[in-house]
Amino acid sequence: MTVQGIQLHRVFFYLLLAGVLYLNYQLISPFLSIALLSFFVAILVSPVYNFFFRKTGKRSKLSATFSMIVVLVGVLVPFALIVNMIVSQSIEFSKDIRDAIEQENITFDGAIDRVNMSIAKVPFTDFQVTEDEVTSLVLDSVNAIPNFLVENIDNISSGSVTVVLNLVLFFLFLATFIPNQQHIIDFLKRISPLDDEIDDLYIQRVLAMSKSMLEGTFLIAFVQATVTGVVMWIVGVDYVIFWTILMMFFGIIPMFGTGFIAVPIGLFLVLTGSVWQGVTVILFSMIIVSQIDNVLRVTLVPKNAKMHPVLTLIALIGGIRYFGMLGFLYGPILMILLVTTIEIYIKYYHTSDDSGKL
Repeated sequence: MTVQGIQLHRVFFYLLLAGVLYLNYQLISPFLSIALLSFFVAILVSPVYNFFFRKTGKRSKLSATFSMIVVLVGVLVPFALIVNMIVSQSIEFSKDIRDAIEQENITFDGAIDRVNMSIAKVPFTDFQVTEDEVTSLVLDSVNAIPNFLVENIDNISSGSVTVVLNLVLFFLFLATFIPNQQHIIDFLKRISPLDDEIDDLYIQRVLAMSKSMLEGTFLIAFVQATVTGVVMWIVGVDYVIFWTILMMFFGIIPMFGTGFIAVPIGLFLVLTGSVWQGVTVILFSMIIVSQIDNVLRVTLVPKNAKMHPVLTLIALIGGIRYFGMLGFLYGPILMILLVTTIEIYIKYYHTSDDSGKL
């Protein structure tokens, strides 16, 4: 066969390959997020699988089944219970605030007077804050959270067939990935045209970031929020579960943390006369909880998964905006891929002859 014929065959094969890949991507794209999530969960539970693998005499299917039971009982059931508690406490919180405002147990007169006095000192300003405006703003704010939760839960319930299908697919993917994750990684390395050293770097960074987000960041936020929630319960803060869940959410986000919720609650307690309770919450949040972060992060977050907090924040916000809630995981993974690619370019492909070129 001539050189021209060989080149023609290659072009035809690559065009055929591109077409097949594109069509199959369209076929599996609705389930791609579920597949990726189940793969990362499989990586996370690999120690559990290895434990059962040893105890069952290296029976992979039985070990995978036990591992999925652990995921179901240890993750999905508690998650459903937590969602139920969030909804019930947010509705109760919203109702109590509305009742207190309607019965005038909560008034904003003093705060409004101080705000208006401050506004009056600003040159060229000619407006005043009214109690009706503040009351309306507070009511809209306290109604927004339960309305959002109930609306989204109704959407999920109305699409119950889709939810069941996604759960079935998740566990089917999980049953495939748990015993075969190393085979999948070896296959990806085998078809990659890059050197094994570069492949290993990509794989290590992605696995480290996925473990960091699923195991490190979430667990740290959970511990910090739970401990702070216990302190709030001891000093008599209402709606502790609701505030604890909010602290878990903000604990995941860099430069916010659980203190974003705990400190304002402490200040509110101080301003409303519960001085020692408020000071306790603030000091505990600023001193003890920060030490929990320092101790756990060193243990749980791998060094090769650490990024600048600004990059992590951008990755989280962008990921959530593009992928939804799964963006908590996918955003940082995509960002670590970008950082790794730049490092690989500098180390392996950038030469002195390229200086000055874009």
